[in-house]
Amino acid sequence: MKYLTAADSTTGLRDVNQDCYVEFNMKGVKTMILDDGNGGHGGEIVADYATKTLTGEVSYELSRLKQVSVKKLRHIGKKAISRTAEDINNLKFICPSLSSCGTTLTLVFIHKSTVITFWVGDSPAMLYKNNKLIKLSNPPHTLAEMLISEGESRESIEKQPGLSSTLTRCIGFQNAEPSMNVITCKPPFSVVIASDGIDDIPENKLKDIFNEVHLTECLPGKIIISALEHGSSDNITVVATKVKALPRYKIRHKRINRKKRGGLRYV
Repeated sequence: MKYLTAADSTTGLRDVNQDCYVEFNMKGVKTMILDDGNGGHGGEIVADYATKTLTGEVSYELSRLKQVSVKKLRHIGKKAISRTAEDINNLKFICPSLSSCGTTLTLVFIHKSTVITFWVGDSPAMLYKNNKLIKLSNPPHTLAEMLISEGESRESIEKQPGLSSTLTRCIGFQNAEPSMNVITCKPPFSVVIASDGIDDIPENKLKDIFNEVHLTECLPGKIIISALEHGSSDNITVVATKVKALPRYKIRHKRINRKKRGGLRYV
């Protein structure tokens, strides 16, 4: 597989950018990580620490693999996020000034045609192919979604916008259990993870952006500009990866007559 990745980030109207991201390729697995800090001043410290910790945990576990499989990647993701959450709790114990801070977390593994998504919080992840936009981190861990799952109508919940921004799961707090989604899709396709600053963009507008932008390196910037145009005031970070299948080359053997020594040679 061939992975083409690009990323961009902006502070928006905030004073500090609390988003952190990392992407790398190891053992044929494309890994994408994004953390969106919260809780006021210090959220950027927690997000940065979580990103570095998760990157180290995932890299170590991948380096030990002799053979990659979906089952092993699922295990690695859960284990790495659990250790990251534990380290963040230890950090907050050492630094009381960070007691109100936490971070959302999104981790994506892409291996061949399989996309494995882990998320804690409300940062969106999506897959785009053939004018179809599939939400990978769905449902988000918000109070609104929890109430809807308990039987409340979506119409009544949407009238209370504060519910959709209240997290029910977050790294650094009691409930940091990740949700997981596994999807198989034949390449080519694109995977995007972002902070919730892009939530103001309507879904049909996002589809238009994917259709219009053919260069992966231009996609994150285009999404960020659209989010700002739709009134987003939050930090905005977008990491995009396009997955392509490598062409298959056939080796053809030619029979060549050799005059010297009268033999036949195959190349």
